[in-house]
Amino acid sequence: MSLESPKINGDGSVSRDFTYVDNVIQANHLSALVGDKSALNQVYNIAHGQRTTLNQLFYMIRDKASRFNPKIFNIEPVYGPFRAVIYLIHCICRKG
Repeated sequence: MSLESPKINGDGSVSRDFTYVDNVIQANHLSALVGDKSALNQVYNIAHGQRTTLNQLFYMIRDKASRFNPKIFNIEPVYGPFRAVIYLIHCICRKG
């Protein structure tokens, strides 16, 4: 690890609804094998249902990684120009 500060575009307050990759794999597997005809041709949001800002994500990763290398704990993000993106993404998972 190079111990360089990551660049976050904007102020880090942009949020996403991150989900664990195994949940997406399971959803795709189940959709391929579905036997209930009423479930066919439907839209399903596969998500965690909780917003996480880019700042929160950075500090979660930094804090976990610093257990393996204490120098990582001193790394802070560098903020760059804000890019035109969707500001908040939060999925509603009623069917999924």
